[in-house]
Amino acid sequence: MVEGPGSTLWIYGGLSLRKGILNSVYRFSLSDRRWSAEVRPDGRAPRARYFHAVATSGPALDTMYVAGGLTDSGVASDFWLLDLANAEWTEGEVHWLVWDQDGALIMTGAPPAPLGWARWSPPPLGW
Repeated sequence: MVEGPGSTLWIYGGLSLRKGILNSVYRFSLSDRRWSAEVRPDGRAPRARYFHAVATSGPALDTMYVAGGLTDSGVASDFWLLDLANAEWTEGEVHWLVWDQDGALIMTGAPPAPLGWARWSPPPLGW
């Protein structure tokens, strides 16, 4: 659940004992204290998932970011953006291995830090 624009809370996905893995989007209005009907974005959308990460950012809080999670196919490593004003999904690019400004490699989820990130500098420095 994330905070959205105009005093709203948004929920994406999850796991239901009755319906299984979900890719539903719901909005709750804090001012009205009511849930909206399910928001149905047009076009392509991420696979249904649970145990994923969601966030919003910026002063407008108008984009929800969805990353990873578990799907019916296993572990997901994709990244999606939902425009909360227009209800449109966009698939984002994800880089799990990038160079930083000092010329070191930053890796996530790989040895020597499988649950975090690691920084490797070219020789002679190393890890």
